[in-house]
Amino acid sequence: MGHTQDDTAGTVRNVNDELACALRNAKRVLVITNCTARKAVDIEKVKNALKDHGMPFPSSDLGLEEKYREVLRPFVRRASEMYTGQLFRAVRGLVDALRGMGKEVDLYIVSARYGLIRDDHEVVPYDATLRGKGRGWVRAWSTELSVEKKLDRAIREGNHDLVLLVLSKDYAVAVEGVIYRLVNDPRAILVIPRSVLKKVDSAKAKIISVKGIGTKTKVVKDLWKAVDEGRPG
Repeated sequence: MGHTQDDTAGTVRNVNDELACALRNAKRVLVITNCTARKAVDIEKVKNALKDHGMPFPSSDLGLEEKYREVLRPFVRRASEMYTGQLFRAVRGLVDALRGMGKEVDLYIVSARYGLIRDDHEVVPYDATLRGKGRGWVRAWSTELSVEKKLDRAIREGNHDLVLLVLSKDYAVAVEGVIYRLVNDPRAILVIPRSVLKKVDSAKAKIISVKGIGTKTKVVKDLWKAVDEGRPG
């Protein structure tokens, strides 16, 4: 299955047809994506609740997690329900479609607050991002929260037929070691920015090099549509 493709319309269409077939044939799938700035809560109400308790808006301050959960209990959501950015919604739609076909799908999220979490992990609304932090900062953050170790374990122990990774640039940097290992994994489908993999001489994975959230979202939506269209009637 392995080769690299750029995001031209014809290429994406052909790639999605091939990958949709692979997804429909898979029994167990691992999906990895990242959190988004948009959250499924009324931010002003969250700010008011925090103000009443003299607390700042949650960011990377995990030391206050227990207190945040107590104060913000009405706003706590599962990760799958909290993030509402366009890319995450597309990924969740694809995951739901696969689960609706009876597939076992594990969805993991690289969260700028929590590190690597599963989609059923309960989170408080927060304002944290890896965007613009710089490679050194992101790599140090990833090491501190053991993001790559946890993702490596999920890949190693999950017995998945396919691994689909859809990440924005800075979140891809956080797990770049894992990405380079996945390049040689024929089960892997990598939807990542062109700048993440500097040089790949050969690949067993399918690599779709894209630029921008909008293009990644379109790739995932097209893949979702192709999976849905191939369902047995």
